[in-house]
Amino acid sequence: MHEVQIVNVSPLGLMGRTQSTIAAGEKLLFELPHIRRAEAVARWVEDGRVGVEFTKPIESDHYTMMLAFMPKRQMQW
Repeated sequence: MHEVQIVNVSPLGLMGRTQSTIAAGEKLLFELPHIRRAEAVARWVEDGRVGVEFTKPIESDHYTMMLAFMPKRQMQW
């Protein structure tokens, strides 16, 4: 199992930070608020970051509800 800290998310995918070894093309499963499980594929991996594409885009109403559950972004300089 991989642990990924979500940095940003869109209806099509997400970018996250991880200390796990994930390969581009690897199939992943994410537990997301309101969505429950979202299947995805790692599209790129670089310097502890991973770019992921969901196999099915998140519907707009579900996406809006999911964002309400996530903590507000805080700038970390």
